[in-house]
Amino acid sequence: MFTFDYDGRFYNVGPGAVMLQSAIVHRQLFYTWSGLATEENLKTPQTVVPDAMSMGYSGKFLEAFITDPLTFPNPTIVGPDQINESETPRIAWTHAMHDRPTDAGFWLQDPLALDALFKPLADSQIKSATPVYVRDIGIEAPSGHLVTGHIIATDPAGKSLLPKSSSVADAASLAKGEVVIYRVIRGTAEFKESSGKMFELVTGDVVTAGKTSIELIGVGENTQVLRLGLLKGMNDLRSWTPTQRDEIDGLAGQIITQKSIRPLRTEGKPVGYLYA
Repeated sequence: MFTFDYDGRFYNVGPGAVMLQSAIVHRQLFYTWSGLATEENLKTPQTVVPDAMSMGYSGKFLEAFITDPLTFPNPTIVGPDQINESETPRIAWTHAMHDRPTDAGFWLQDPLALDALFKPLADSQIKSATPVYVRDIGIEAPSGHLVTGHIIATDPAGKSLLPKSSSVADAASLAKGEVVIYRVIRGTAEFKESSGKMFELVTGDVVTAGKTSIELIGVGENTQVLRLGLLKGMNDLRSWTPTQRDEIDGLAGQIITQKSIRPLRTEGKPVGYLYA
């Protein structure tokens, strides 16, 4: 479980929740923590659906950055006791260099909300021993039409794990994207290149390709695949000069007044981990 603060509003999220920030500054106020060794925590099954096997371990989440392709994201992280509210102006959202689309904003989708239910993929070209379902994570509009997001999934054999809707998935929306990114959250997925060559990805694997370069053709049982489609609006994002990037980096001094180096895991208070 995690608790985040976005511009003074608190959001409690757990396994399967999706957040789109469209903002520079946010605070992580709380996270669950496990005292197991890092190697043991890494064995926690990844899932987009809350289940007993995913609970009780260290909180971990996947974070994807959409940014100037010449810039490697390097966020500054400080502990909550280093934040002085009276000296923390919320200036980043309105800064001229922020350059987010005018209709972009914060988005939160709960995994059990009606718009997050998995819909059957009718007439699917994706082969599978069990029915294939799709969850639209709803990020196209709040991203300013920069990216779409879907989770393609199957149930475990003989079980019904995915919360489902009776309506059919929108195949046209699923096909959007000039550049497509697939990440296997759990299970296995089979792909075919435009040349006809086949390859398989397993849990944790990622592939990025042009729209027609690869095709998802098969998924195994109890499989969850994240698909992000980057839209044409990405071409309209400003390409910052080195001077402009330095100006953005300089904002940290106005927003964050103190920072410290986190101790090793074996020292001091436990800290959260980001696994991507």
